[in-house]
Amino acid sequence: MSLFSEKLLRTFCKVVEHRGFSGAQYDLGISQPAISNHIRDLEIILGYRLCERGRSGFHLTDRGQQTYEMSRKMLIQFEDFENDLLGLRDALKGSLRIGVVDAHHTNPALPISAAIKHFFDRENDIQFQLHVASPNELELELINGTLHLAIGPFTQKIEGLSYQYLSSEHHSLYCGASHPLFNVSSDKITPQIIEDHQLCLRSYNTHSGLELLKGKGQTALVSNMEAQASLILSGKFLGALPDHYAKEWVDRGNLKALHHKDLCWTSDFHLATRRSPAQREIIELFTQDFLNLVAPEAL
Repeated sequence: MSLFSEKLLRTFCKVVEHRGFSGAQYDLGISQPAISNHIRDLEIILGYRLCERGRSGFHLTDRGQQTYEMSRKMLIQFEDFENDLLGLRDALKGSLRIGVVDAHHTNPALPISAAIKHFFDRENDIQFQLHVASPNELELELINGTLHLAIGPFTQKIEGLSYQYLSSEHHSLYCGASHPLFNVSSDKITPQIIEDHQLCLRSYNTHSGLELLKGKGQTALVSNMEAQASLILSGKFLGALPDHYAKEWVDRGNLKALHHKDLCWTSDFHLATRRSPAQREIIELFTQDFLNLVAPEAL
């Protein structure tokens, strides 16, 4: 980089990600005055102010936000390039950034932890990151290079990404033990009855049908499975959960599936990667470790 020091850009990105100098100093291993000097030097080079810092707190200027987004993308690309060069050596060295959806750990068809163990049983020097997010967020991060691969129920196939089918995940509509429908027999459960009760839905759509139901009053939105389980367990909301995730609560008598052909569905899980990823060797090695552990009938 001829105009900018990589150190200055990394310092700026860390400050943004920690929302100020205090948290960033421990991550960077330098003092707050040193961080302040780096930010000032970068602003002098750029010719505009990146952030406001003072009694009112830390916040980015509009140009600062744009600079952060461009810098973060460039630093990731530079890191991948550097790791590609190091990957030419015999030793496995570089970074691996994987994304998954929440509640994956109870899905027996997704042996992610076992694949991680197998991967790290080898001698290597890998900087590993595991990021949990919604399917939409995972695909966006694959596209911009933040992630190398992702595993989730991707319903929209985005150009530029490759998808490999893994397995199907069965979902049911659940109610908590204190909900009025908990003791109602299955033959009396209908979509029309469901409409008399409040629903909680995930803000990302990984299923079909339930989002068309109209709950009584205001429908609650959640961003992840854990939040949805909390609302269902309260007894005030009905909501959809993967059966493997709900099983522990069902066995304890805290949840019950409302069985009806129109109130259950499946989500297809895929392993997604960019079609031209950096660090191809590392990505392919982990992918193979993972696929070797997936049940043969699922592939």
